[in-house]
Amino acid sequence: MRLLIGLLILSFFTNISAQTRAGLVAYYPFNKNLKDDTGNLSNDAIGNSGVDYVCGPLNEAIRFSGNTSLVNIIGAVNSEFDTEDFTVSFYFKVGNDKGIQYLLSKKRSDCLVDNSLVVRFRPLTGNLNVALTEGINKQVNIIYELPKGQCWHHITIARNASKIRLYYNGNLVSEQTSASRVNVLNNGNLVVGGSTCYGANEIGFNGLMDDLRFYNRALLESEIGKLYQPVDNIVNTNDIVYVGDDVVTKLSPTCATDFAWSPSFWVSDPTIKEPVISPLASGNYTYKLELKDASTPCIATDSFRIVVIDPNDLKCDEAFLPKAFTPNGDGLNDSFGLSNPRIITSLISFEIWDRWGNKIFSTTNSSDKWDGTYNGQTVQAGLYRVLVLHQCKGDTITKSTTVLVMN
Repeated sequence: MRLLIGLLILSFFTNISAQTRAGLVAYYPFNKNLKDDTGNLSNDAIGNSGVDYVCGPLNEAIRFSGNTSLVNIIGAVNSEFDTEDFTVSFYFKVGNDKGIQYLLSKKRSDCLVDNSLVVRFRPLTGNLNVALTEGINKQVNIIYELPKGQCWHHITIARNASKIRLYYNGNLVSEQTSASRVNVLNNGNLVVGGSTCYGANEIGFNGLMDDLRFYNRALLESEIGKLYQPVDNIVNTNDIVYVGDDVVTKLSPTCATDFAWSPSFWVSDPTIKEPVISPLASGNYTYKLELKDASTPCIATDSFRIVVIDPNDLKCDEAFLPKAFTPNGDGLNDSFGLSNPRIITSLISFEIWDRWGNKIFSTTNSSDKWDGTYNGQTVQAGLYRVLVLHQCKGDTITKSTTVLVMN
């Protein structure tokens, strides 16, 4: 269990380093400044006195306080918004439920809606709006209701030719196609956290934003998935444990300072970030976490399930084995072994053979796992023969089956 958590954490930091910089024309991590992290000084943003910085998903985040605070980007990145492909991504966390709030905009200086790009959010309905407009008869208007229970939202907008795609937390959630490319070229500058022109009930953003990226190409879906790193989530998957075992909870990065785990039974301390849960009876249990910080009133929620098994209720006459596993180093389902090792107390042998009759793994320890390698090399994908011999109440039990290795 601790190994799995460690691998998941390693995977998190690996994903951060794997975020693509190909085609990245401006990047604002908002780590206490408005500098373009690509090094292009012309893209350094200008903010007014209404912005400051607080804890964010990846490091620091910028905080906006409505119409009195916004950030202008006056550099070369503005020229990327015309008819060509682009990708924009960022995290945001709303601070109140007022009006229709502008997250990002690029409008004409005369405030006409033609040739514009806007990203807006309406907190009361949870609707995110992405609109690209060339004229009254040529526009794309996406409206997507964000899932409840999340405070930090990761948004990616990618244009590929005439297709506009919206991704939420790395997943494609909406797509619209125009007859031809919508031209959003105008003489205005990009505005973050507000707009130069407001309509009825429209206001500047009140909340936090982090990791704002602009690309001059449409990122691949696999690249977009790597831009998103989970925030305020329980890392533990649905665990299967035995009575008396400890479940060490682990969270993804969070700025939360207040935690409430429920139900509280068997939880070492339901008010701390990562308590230990020690189930004392068999059954299925769902544990829920509510977490918040002082930056906004939002309360994030997540949950996971624990299946608790009493070893005394299990029979020893069958060795349970998964049908497949994926030894690809992603920290998930990377090894193969007995699913009920505590029940198989008298293991004679656990062997794995390839199609050519080579014994590629062998152990007499019921807790040992095969990592999918032979002589230090990962084996080829395919079926492998598995043979398990163990004793149960004086009888020798033989189990012969196969496992599918998926790389």
